Amino acid sequence: QSQVDNTILQAYRTKGGKIYMSSSNDDGRTFTDPEPTVLPNPNSKVSMTWSRQMQGFIMTYNPSATYRNPLGLAFSGNEDHVGLRDWMEVCKKGEYS
Repeated sequence: QSQVDNTILQAYRTKGGKIYMSSSNDDGRTFTDPEPTVLPNPNSKVSMTWSRQMQGFIMTYNPSATYRNPLGLAFSGNEDHVGLRDWMEVCKKGEYS
């Protein structure tokens, strides 16, 4: 949950090769319809948290539509929650499930 504007984000893994996200601005009572992000994902688990220090969301995921490696890290400032465009590789070999 964002500490800036109280937005709650929910990330979904799908068989569609992308991470989908929805958001809530009413403490989780209602959420927007899930929308695809630009982040690829092979239907593997994602983990996301709010970083007070960075003032944005941080997500770990597998940035591939077909493989569970590498392990990626995405960051989104509060002005672009659903976009989550930037990621960097933190590990190149192995499978992370």
